[in-house]
Amino acid sequence: MTSGLISKPALIATNIACLAITTVFVVGRVVTAFTRRSKNLQLTDLFVYLAFILYLAMWVCYLLLITPTFKIYAVFYRERRPYPTMTDDAALMQRLILPAQVAFYTLLSCVKGSFLSLYHNLLQGLPGIYRRIWHGIVLFVILSWLGSLLSTLTICSSMRAQLSEGRCGQTPGEQKRTVFSLYFAFAVDVATDIAVMVLPIRLTWNLQMDRGQKIGIMVLFGSSFICIVFATLRVVQIGSRPNRIRGGTPELTWLILWTVLETSVAVIVGCCPGFAIFIRGLITSKKVSGSPYNGYARRRGSGEIFNMHSRVNASRPKPEHHPRLPNALSNRLWDDAHSSQEELARDTGDRRIVATTNICINNT
Repeated sequence: MTSGLISKPALIATNIACLAITTVFVVGRVVTAFTRRSKNLQLTDLFVYLAFILYLAMWVCYLLLITPTFKIYAVFYRERRPYPTMTDDAALMQRLILPAQVAFYTLLSCVKGSFLSLYHNLLQGLPGIYRRIWHGIVLFVILSWLGSLLSTLTICSSMRAQLSEGRCGQTPGEQKRTVFSLYFAFAVDVATDIAVMVLPIRLTWNLQMDRGQKIGIMVLFGSSFICIVFATLRVVQIGSRPNRIRGGTPELTWLILWTVLETSVAVIVGCCPGFAIFIRGLITSKKVSGSPYNGYARRRGSGEIFNMHSRVNASRPKPEHHPRLPNALSNRLWDDAHSSQEELARDTGDRRIVATTNICINNT
């Protein structure tokens, strides 16, 4: 077999499976956005859809890249003789690798942008320090994206020779820049993932809400940790394999495999906040079913009936001695069946909703 432990059919099958699973999640996100919300698409949705479009573009580039890669590697590993169109295949590979890498970095940044746009809505009415931290994280993500692009575009000594003749990664300097680009992009990707993940978890920590809901929200926003795990697996597999090609540069077949896996996970994680309404519905249904006063009436042994009538009054709560984050923020973290993420930004001030219940006993 030409490239280590992976074959061409296995690589193609894995990529197709990743595409199918990712598409299911994105379609589910689209259906949820159009059927469970009353407003138009939000910026957080558009970032996810843009990430998926870039994922498709990258996936097509890698699919077209697989065949010439295996042909050239077969020559390199002396499994076949050189053929007349090797130079054309090498140039085609470079023309496909470059846009695929640009789509890869931009895709990951779009997923981060989706989460950051959601967090921006949640910061309304909170202390200004949180908004300044949010702006700092946004700047960090943008600079990391630009740095990753720059490290990729400067690998080859001659862009013209790279795209027309496929000459790149042959000199010691180009090989060192290839390895540097791999680890630099990994480092800033993990750093930005941590920054994006820590902010909402810190906000959720001080919320006055049910422990189960708080844990659910922290798990939802902490899902970026999954992206960190797959990014680490990717860089370990393609950067530390003993059967790398000469000069220690990563082998393209493993690069294709782990890049598709990582981006699939990233897009799926980006879709997760759109399904928060289902999590909320599950938690609510469990609470209702477990309540001793479930329903509008409850019959006791002597025939007494307890009729539950609720009224809702708007009142202003007494000020607390220790200021904490507003309880309204806990409601903004969930998107119900008749709201949109745009409504998460609505400032509710200090008003709260207090529900009281009248119990009328009728003797039969």
